[in-house]
Amino acid sequence: MAKKNAYLDMLQDWENLLSAVSDSPEVFTEALHLRNTLEFHLAKTRNAQSNRAAYLAEARKGTRELNAAVAQGRELTMRLRAMIKCTLGPRDTRLAKYGVAPLRPRRKKT
Repeated sequence: MAKKNAYLDMLQDWENLLSAVSDSPEVFTEALHLRNTLEFHLAKTRNAQSNRAAYLAEARKGTRELNAAVAQGRELTMRLRAMIKCTLGPRDTRLAKYGVAPLRPRRKKT
C-alpha cells in the first residue's frame, strides 16, 4: 500500500482500517486494545486539526488588524509631517529633524 502523506488521506485510511476491524471483531479479539487506542487517537487528531484551522483563522484576523493599524499609523504620520511643514514653512532647515526634506534654493546655471 502507498504511504499516506496528506492528512485527509491518512485519516480516511485510519477510519477504513477501524471500520474493517469492527466488521469482524471475532477475528481480531487481541487487537481490541489497539483498535480502541486508534479510535481515541483519531478523535484526538481530528480535534487538533480543527484547532489548527481555528488558529490559522485567528492568525489571519491578527494580520488584518496589524495591516489596518500600520495603514492608520502611516496616514497619521503623513498628516503630522504635513502639519509640521505648514507650521515651520517649506524651506525651514529644522524640517530635516522631523524626516521632511526642506525645499532648497535652486542652483543657478553657470
